[in-house]
Amino acid sequence: MYQVKINYNVGSEIVTLAEAKNYIRIETDQDDLLVTNMIIQARTIIENYISSDIMPKSRSFFTDYVEESIDLSFAPVRVISSISSKGVALTSDQYEIKGLDKERIKFKEKHLEDVQVNYETIGLNDEFLRQAVLQMVSTLYDNRSDIAFESINTIPTETKNLISSYRKMFF
Repeated sequence: MYQVKINYNVGSEIVTLAEAKNYIRIETDQDDLLVTNMIIQARTIIENYISSDIMPKSRSFFTDYVEESIDLSFAPVRVISSISSKGVALTSDQYEIKGLDKERIKFKEKHLEDVQVNYETIGLNDEFLRQAVLQMVSTLYDNRSDIAFESINTIPTETKNLISSYRKMFF
């Protein structure tokens, strides 16, 4: 079993408050805090769906046991800052970093316990993801009342169409 923790965000949102307000057609400042929070929520929902970071982050990966290799979630990875087993730092000659997105770590020693990897993701940023975040913010804003006919945790079909090619599957 493994766990991935966000230590802190490294970058900024790919959609600004002004862009979101323009997209939703909000002309007042009354809902600025609400829309700002919805930008964060929309990005987070999409990141979890595609299993990649849109906003770059510092992350820590923890696992009790590693047989031979691990795959870091939410890649692409910018840098791996440290790897340890049982609290002891591993040196670069004890592992190899593989994969196009530097997401796989293959260990030369088998059966490692209490492994921790600290790494930073690059984050994704293109027009399809920006549009998906805007659409998701609009959906969240339109369904902000207590009565909703559809779950706001459901990603709208058009948004799924935009982001489906980014989705990663883990086995």
